Amino acid sequence: MAFSVKGKSAIVTGASSGINLCFAKLLLENGCNVLIADLALRPEAQVVVSNYSGQSNTPNRAVFQKTDVVDWEQLERMFEVAVKEFGDVDIVCPGAGIYEPHWSNFWRPPGTPESRDPRDGGRYALLDINLTHPIRTTQLAISHFLRNQSSKRPKHIIHISSIAGQSPTLAAPIYVATKHAINGLVRSLAKLDSKFGIRVTAVAPGVIKTPLWTDHPEKLKMVDDKADEWVTPEEVAAVMLALVQQDTVSEVIGDRSGQGTQFPVQGGTILEVSKSVRAVSPFNDPGPGGRPGNTVSDMNKVEDEVYDLLSGEGWGASKPSCPLPLSVRESSATSPQMMGEDAVVGVGPGDGLRNSSRRRGARGKRASGFQGDASWISCVINLVNTIIGAGVLAMPLAISRMGIVLGICVILWSGITAGLGLYLQARCAQYLDRGRSSFFALSQLTYPNAAVVFDAAIAIKCFGVGVSYLIIIGDLMPGVVQGFVGSTPAYDFLVDRHFWVTAFMLIVIPLSYLRRLDSLKYTSIAALVSMGYLVILVVYHFVKGDTMDDRGPVRVIHWAGPIPALSSLPVIVFAFTCHQNMFSILNEISNNSHFRVTGVVLASIGSSAATYILVAITGYLSFGDNVGGNIVSMYPPGVWATIGRAAIVMLVMFSYPLQCHPCRASIDAVLRWRPKPAAGSESSPHRHPLLGPRGHRAPEPMSDLRFSIITTTILILSYIVAMTVSSLEAVLAYVGSTGSTSISFILPGLFYYKISSPDSPTHQRLMKEDDEAVENILSDDDNADENDIEGGQNLPLTDSAILRLTNRHWRRGLLRKLSLALVVYGVLVMIVCLIVNTFFIASH
Repeated sequence: MAFSVKGKSAIVTGASSGINLCFAKLLLENGCNVLIADLALRPEAQVVVSNYSGQSNTPNRAVFQKTDVVDWEQLERMFEVAVKEFGDVDIVCPGAGIYEPHWSNFWRPPGTPESRDPRDGGRYALLDINLTHPIRTTQLAISHFLRNQSSKRPKHIIHISSIAGQSPTLAAPIYVATKHAINGLVRSLAKLDSKFGIRVTAVAPGVIKTPLWTDHPEKLKMVDDKADEWVTPEEVAAVMLALVQQDTVSEVIGDRSGQGTQFPVQGGTILEVSKSVRAVSPFNDPGPGGRPGNTVSDMNKVEDEVYDLLSGEGWGASKPSCPLPLSVRESSATSPQMMGEDAVVGVGPGDGLRNSSRRRGARGKRASGFQGDASWISCVINLVNTIIGAGVLAMPLAISRMGIVLGICVILWSGITAGLGLYLQARCAQYLDRGRSSFFALSQLTYPNAAVVFDAAIAIKCFGVGVSYLIIIGDLMPGVVQGFVGSTPAYDFLVDRHFWVTAFMLIVIPLSYLRRLDSLKYTSIAALVSMGYLVILVVYHFVKGDTMDDRGPVRVIHWAGPIPALSSLPVIVFAFTCHQNMFSILNEISNNSHFRVTGVVLASIGSSAATYILVAITGYLSFGDNVGGNIVSMYPPGVWATIGRAAIVMLVMFSYPLQCHPCRASIDAVLRWRPKPAAGSESSPHRHPLLGPRGHRAPEPMSDLRFSIITTTILILSYIVAMTVSSLEAVLAYVGSTGSTSISFILPGLFYYKISSPDSPTHQRLMKEDDEAVENILSDDDNADENDIEGGQNLPLTDSAILRLTNRHWRRGLLRKLSLALVVYGVLVMIVCLIVNTFFIASH
């Protein structure tokens, strides 16, 4: 029965993205009315609804109905709204579905930490979404069609199966079971075609390139972009439209001229969609085989993970002591689209559990998957120790050249801009594989061919700072020894800088071999205690007033002039550089919610800025314009001043491993880097929309051998440089001007601006933010939503929810502008610092 969708009406669930959105667009382009049933509209779906809102010149319309597909009442309401809006329903596509995510997964049973299926709930979210929802929607469609047979128009129900419905995979048993079940359902309803004119068919797509794949990069391990081909959602949607409109479908996708093998269409027909079309027979079917668009060459990688899970002690045992996540529902951005599956923004089992999750809001939302175990305070301690280094001793000199008022303003401004850079890093990290955040992984998403430059700059910067710490130790320890002894010691080696560099190198070696930044929290505490002593020493002498006799004039509002003030700008700007360790913090923190991570940034920057201001003001008021570049060296010789110098040594010694950590990671990234192949261009149909070729995925953790070789190389080279060079002032001036500004301002701003561009291929990755907005919307009183439904109002969002969502979009737009401004600011700071450094080095 030839059929035209023009003037007809359709319901498509999960049509906010992927295959279902493409199918809805095709229906609309061919004159069909479409009701999009989902929990929320993604921006690209919102555009479609706006273009077919009824206010345009198009005769057909698109209507959005907020629908949770596991809620049967909402499925019934979906049909009621469609009839009210369009008068009738001719086509139904229950396409919403998910691939087997960690939160509803056979290999992560209910009660285990990653599962969000309730241990005593008696159901799996994956089955509710992928099987129960299509079955119930099909029942409702048939019921509606039989009640409205007066039109005598043919009716269509089209399901989305998968090649997983023909062949098994160990990695996703429940998903495979649902797709086998869908095939059985479609074939069982075949006779409805001839008896009642209700044609039930299905497509069985291969490996589909949908935007939401990128939310689970661990699933991408099974796909080799060089050997496997993607099937596009548009190709699948074209075959779905052909199933509805045509009596035969060509093996050539989109062809209507009779090319290639023609497959007759009738009730029960299932068409496999790879890079071509094939009819799936109920008996003796050869299966998908190795046809282009059906292969996943590296399936063994995911199967190995399954074996690892089974090898663990007590697999499948419930762990009541572990707090289970409150929600079984997760929006579409939490599920990858595999083997022809479309995600749905609105799917969620269990009202009670779902409502509890909604009330939690986005404030405490954690990323699923890998979870770190570093505490909030541990992250703050390590970040503060990375920020506060020996540069704090130069703060009084810097503020003396700027004046107290301007100096404090510059310190606060530098803290704010550095904090913005850290915040942008945190925002970018949520689009990376949990636990694998790094500058390298981020650059692969944004500027893949420049990744090696970024990481090389970070490695050089961290290496140079680490070497400077060793030089500081070699320069200070002879004086510390003399201060405690009271004269030149009897043993000459005790005043030999080479001896002390070697001695302290032996101390930092075992610390440098620690893999996790959180393992350095105790040394960071020791370093902060040393810093605390220095602060107390400065404040003590200020309160005591024993330096007032030699104090020079004090500037409060006035400055020493533009050149002296600019010469102190790098000291303050670079004093907040800690961005090289921010990704390690994000990887290891146990609760990586937006609220917690923002708290780490604010606490670290705030406490560091307060320390700088306190030392700067009290140190400057103690000596006035006579203050020097090292405030501790200004105090009279004595035990307390000597302890202060020893505290500096302790501070930089325990800060060295914090530089070795990012240096090692950056060197590893440089060694792993490979040029982006020409085939991986943005326009390539086989390119992954976000992660690109396999080389662009998050690298595997360093092997023990690789880790040891890189760490040993860093230690040996830094030791050799520190032993042979007594001053790195000129080198560090340039490295600081370029490296610090790059990682603090330029790179975070560039990365966020690139990844958040609506026109970028990575834009779909940002749908996580939309899902958070949906959770905010859903945090409205549930009774209000139910009242709206019972009252017959087709209001997908309340006014307050729309306002909050609008504000969220406004904030995101503002953040993009701020990120670009941060890049410009970083470039300007780099230029100013380079000019100032060049001028002073030349003058000296």
